[in-house]
Order: sequence, then C-alpha cells, then structure tokens
Amino acid sequence: MLNNQGVDFLRKAGRQYFEQNNKEFAYVVQGTAVLQFSLLKMPLK
Repeated sequence: MLNNQGVDFLRKAGRQYFEQNNKEFAYVVQGTAVLQFSLLKMPLK
C-alpha cells in the first residue's frame, strides 16, 4: 500500500499531467466512454 506521501505525490503528478494534456486526456476519456457504450449496446451472442 502507498503511504500518504506517495498518494500526495501521485495526486500532484496526476494534476500536472492532466493540466498539460487536458485536451488529449478529455478526447481519450470521451473515446473510451463511447467505445464502452457501444460495447454495452452490442447484443451478446
């Protein structure tokens, strides 16, 4: 398990990464959500 310092570090790094790659990240999340939705709507055989 991560200690509090490690979690805090990951949060800060994640926030920096998110701010730098906001558009790309949003695009990936949107694409992933669309893909998952498509897979859920697909009839299972």
